[in-house]
Amino acid sequence: MEILLYFAVLFFLVLGIAGAVVPIVPGPVLGLAALFLHKLLLGSASVSWSFLAFAALAVAAATVVDLVLCGAATRWFGGTRQGIIGAVFGLVGGLVLLGPVGLLVGPVAGAVLFEWIEQRSLPRAARAGAGATVGALAAVLVRAGVALGLLLAFLAAA
Repeated sequence: MEILLYFAVLFFLVLGIAGAVVPIVPGPVLGLAALFLHKLLLGSASVSWSFLAFAALAVAAATVVDLVLCGAATRWFGGTRQGIIGAVFGLVGGLVLLGPVGLLVGPVAGAVLFEWIEQRSLPRAARAGAGATVGALAAVLVRAGVALGLLLAFLAAA
């Protein structure tokens, strides 16, 4: 049974890496849940509680960074508060309406639209949209890095 559970955890950790890129799957949170379930079912034969605490902190930090990156990158590229709000609305709306493609298209469209409405020029609005894109892509890299780190740490600890 231990070997079956081990491969199930590996499956969910790999699925977590995919979920870091495709937002329909909860990414690193899924991998963390698999690690906790492994610990609960196997007890001392599993990873340590300190390992799980560190993994939980990494996932929490990645979640915070994920939320901040899109807005910060929009601001860094010259976007205003309106552009940041547009990027966030675009991210959520794009994801709901377009699925995974909306993860990239939504923040750009939202930032550009909200910046343009704010009476700025279209080139400046497009620059804010580029910032939203950079932020969204950076967030994907952070989530994927944490999910991959969970997998590699589990393999090393097991």
